[in-house]
Amino acid sequence: MNVFSRIVKGIKNAIIPATSVDMQSQELLDWLGISSTPKN
Repeated sequence: MNVFSRIVKGIKNAIIPATSVDMQSQELLDWLGISSTPKN
């Protein structure tokens, strides 16, 4: 791997997150203020 391709790969990794969040993710729901626990 040459230097240029390593730089490009580093930039892509910085821009595109390594982990993805699905619509059922508890972290996403908490961030949006949607709680899965009852409010009783």
